[in-house]
Amino acid sequence: MIIRQLFFIFTYLVISSSLCFADITLPSLGGGNALDRGVGSTTQASFAGGALRGEAYNQTTTLTSIESTDIRGAITVDPAHVGQKAELIVAAIYTLATGQQALFSLVKAEGGVVTPMTWDGSIEGLSVFESVTLPDNQELSIYQGPLPSPGQISVFFGYRVFNEDSTTTLVYNSQPVQITINAQQATDTPTDNPNNNGTSTPLGNFLASYDFKPNPNGFSFENYSNDENAANDLTVEDMINLFGQAKVCRSPEGECILTAAARQWMEEQIKGMNGGHCEGMAVVSLRLRQGLPFKGKTSPVDFQSGANTTFDLSKDTIRNYIAYYFVTQALDPIVTESNNLLQKTPAEVLQMLIDSMNQGINNMYTIGFFEPGYKGGHAVTPYAVEQKTDNEFWIYVYDNNYPNDSSRVIKVDRAANTWIYEGAATKPGEPVSTYRGDATTKTFGLTPQTLREGPFACPFCNQDDNTRDAGDNTVEFSLAGEGKMLIQLSDGRRVGYDFDTEKEVNEIDGVKRVNLRYGLGKDIPPVYEIPIPADNSLITVFISGKTLEKEVDADLTMTGPGYVVGFEGIYLDPDEVLIMQIRPDGHQMSFTASQDGETPAVFLAEDPEDDISPSYIFEVGGEALETEKTVTFTLEEDSLYITDDDGNEDEYDLSITRIDDVGDNHFKKDNVAVNGSANARIKFDQWDGNQGTLGLYADDEGDGFDDETALELEDED
Repeated sequence: MIIRQLFFIFTYLVISSSLCFADITLPSLGGGNALDRGVGSTTQASFAGGALRGEAYNQTTTLTSIESTDIRGAITVDPAHVGQKAELIVAAIYTLATGQQALFSLVKAEGGVVTPMTWDGSIEGLSVFESVTLPDNQELSIYQGPLPSPGQISVFFGYRVFNEDSTTTLVYNSQPVQITINAQQATDTPTDNPNNNGTSTPLGNFLASYDFKPNPNGFSFENYSNDENAANDLTVEDMINLFGQAKVCRSPEGECILTAAARQWMEEQIKGMNGGHCEGMAVVSLRLRQGLPFKGKTSPVDFQSGANTTFDLSKDTIRNYIAYYFVTQALDPIVTESNNLLQKTPAEVLQMLIDSMNQGINNMYTIGFFEPGYKGGHAVTPYAVEQKTDNEFWIYVYDNNYPNDSSRVIKVDRAANTWIYEGAATKPGEPVSTYRGDATTKTFGLTPQTLREGPFACPFCNQDDNTRDAGDNTVEFSLAGEGKMLIQLSDGRRVGYDFDTEKEVNEIDGVKRVNLRYGLGKDIPPVYEIPIPADNSLITVFISGKTLEKEVDADLTMTGPGYVVGFEGIYLDPDEVLIMQIRPDGHQMSFTASQDGETPAVFLAEDPEDDISPSYIFEVGGEALETEKTVTFTLEEDSLYITDDDGNEDEYDLSITRIDDVGDNHFKKDNVAVNGSANARIKFDQWDGNQGTLGLYADDEGDGFDDETALELEDED
């Protein structure tokens, strides 16, 4: 049915390769794209083109179904191809207002009649429009007449030349000519569409739009927390793609054995996604629409057999893709650009979005917004802008908390410079809350899709790997879970949430704050990146549950050059404040108990500065402390020391992973007993991975470990 409609439309079509456009001005479409033997390549070709409305040609325009237009294009041919025989191609993506979509390329028959041919989206599937010998400038008159079916059409054109080995090079416009066709009587409000599964599809006076709809281009499942399968949401391959093999693997070539810091960082990222996956869902829904690759897959059917659209996909078939792009929001250059764009006013964000939509699917953005105080961060997918009055604009969004709902809008008042997202619950099924802001709140911004490709700056790599910015000597603090966080240096300067004033403070120069978007309304603090103190003095971290209604479980992580350390299993009660101290080099950590009970487990993942020595991951848990007592963990070159001041006999659960270029060795033993008056030393430098070679020393007299005899620890495995 769609093809029959398009055939009717294009009976008006006449294309010529020799028309002179000296009397008209076509908008520039910029440089072209090139695919040489199917692989992206550079080209010196440039393009111009547009659709006529009134007296001017525009790259993007909006017409009613009774208005006529004239679509034209011009190619400044790459000098390397001038004089070569070539095949002209014209292709288009036509999305009807019903949401149905067709891809087709055009074929010119005798007499100038042009027929639309079904196109499968592949390079090989492009029909030959006309064979020519390329001049310096190739002109095309593409279409004259009305486009009677409401929807949107994106027009691409270019040429294909043959290489000496019979392979081809395809050159085409990267920015399409784009036309939105509204019904003859445009409506001011969303109109029910019986062909859209009972939801409403906006058909208003769009200023601009992406070729996107919540159905079929959004997911059918809601934003989600972690579940029993979450541990596999990120993989070794993902780490390589994010940062490069040389940064995350013990060896830059061959099979990848992840370093200690890379493993721990990946594990903590997965835990952090328990707050929701909205960022990943917003990004991936656009990427699938753009046909961008992920591990060699570009379309829904590549991920799930029989899935014709994104809406057909099940969560389990796409969750790795979603997780991968969720974590990119915390990495540079995305962090820097997102923070910069949060400084834009609502009116500026609106205009950027309109301009982006007018440039087509190659220049897309997601929207991120927050409640006051940067709480409840959420990411959605914008797809259309409608002008309601002179100053009121509605941005239609796919909200991954509400699948199959095309009524969600962000309202921007351009004159007042305000924005509001009405009726947006922080979590499906929970009470409604309202997101709103103005030019001063800095809580409404965009993130460009173009920055989502790796490799990214590595937050846990050694500085001598040249992975961090020059002079960037910082550590990051993050909390995987709910609560408030305050970070204090030894000189008293602080950054984070002041529990007394209930306001954010920043008394430390050079702090970078990363406001993450999860989407399920959990009270998760931002990530703070702070300069490392010159004296390497202890940093104190306070975690508060003052804003909580029930006990929560969280992990505190510090990430720095060559290490990832922290505490896991922090059980935080409402109104409770917990105190932890960490040395900026990651070699000393302490926890002070606020009440009797089991302390959090400590983890230390450290990589050597050289390429030869092994990496280690230490995990120690199971210890019980009395109220206001402190346990301290200190890592030295050959030993891990554990000291507490409660005077009780202690039992520790100990796990050590040793990583070298060959592989992993693991040691695990629970309930390692140490006398009440003793401190413990686990000496690991002579352990080569064999069982029974780890030594435990207990300093009963408090005079050091030199006179103590080692207790040989036996691996439980």
